[in-house]
Amino acid sequence: MKIKFKKKFAILLTSVVCLLLTSFSAFADGLVKVVPADTTISTSKQITIKINISNINNLYAFAADINYVPGVLKPVSVTKGTALSMNGTVNTFFQYSINKKDGKIIIGLTQEANIGTNITHPETAVIIKFESINSGYCPITLSNVGLLAPNAKTKYAATLSKGTVTVKAVNAKPVNVFFSPSNHGTIIPATFNVAIKTGPVRNLYGFATEINYNPNIIELLEVKEGNFLSQGDSIPTIFM
Repeated sequence: MKIKFKKKFAILLTSVVCLLLTSFSAFADGLVKVVPADTTISTSKQITIKINISNINNLYAFAADINYVPGVLKPVSVTKGTALSMNGTVNTFFQYSINKKDGKIIIGLTQEANIGTNITHPETAVIIKFESINSGYCPITLSNVGLLAPNAKTKYAATLSKGTVTVKAVNAKPVNVFFSPSNHGTIIPATFNVAIKTGPVRNLYGFATEINYNPNIIELLEVKEGNFLSQGDSIPTIFM
């Protein structure tokens, strides 16, 4: 029963999308806008993008392709907004698919009943959460947009407004690396130990350095691994 329900639902939404993209006589211009229009974030951060609808009467269904740059952003979640629900008094159907290779999210939103709603001020149809994976410039554009009246009698014209997301790489802050003790005095002959330490640092995976000394004054006897990468010997490390 569950499989049959899903199949009927998919057929219903596919039919609605086809109707939305079929040529009908234009009735009014609706505004479909990507919000925010322009924003800048750093890599490995999340951003919420909304698709808002306004300036349209008697709207029953909405469909669109939402295009992005897959090398810069990746979708984390796609959820429906409150547009078409008439403040929660009308049930809506929502379906989407993601083409990660081409950077395309195809969405369809319809009312359960053939009622239609007037949207004067911006209302959110779709909410998309993206994560930035690389630095770069990512336009968020709309294509194949359909706005449909009840009973599929009228397809409204749409004025589209895109958005852009600029992702900037995070410049790592310098980490303090030092000898401890920083100065050492001794008598001849004698042995002494010197440790190499770092200041506060996050997400450290590896460490490499060259240690220079005067072989005419001191002789190297032994080099041992510390425990700041192993976190108290709880994580295996490779030292050479």
